[in-house]
Amino acid sequence: MKESSDFVNYLQYMEDIRKMVRETLEGIIQEKKRYVAEIDLYIWANDDEDARMQAQNIAKEIDAKYDNRASVKSLGHQPSGSLDYSQINSK
Repeated sequence: MKESSDFVNYLQYMEDIRKMVRETLEGIIQEKKRYVAEIDLYIWANDDEDARMQAQNIAKEIDAKYDNRASVKSLGHQPSGSLDYSQINSK
């Protein structure tokens, strides 16, 4: 009978932990606002594929550090000193 009592106590303990975690997360979510930031940057690369890989690696590093779902939305070529811009496939 003691084993079933221990198991019931364990289940109650786990439920208390889940409740505490849920309340903590709800408090954090209510205290903070979510924002979206768009960041432009220049990448120097040998070709389109190199630029694509660099951009994706930068996004992965940001995502790994901040867990914020960073991604490459667009990628284009713009010669230095030029206003011309041609978009290339970023996938």
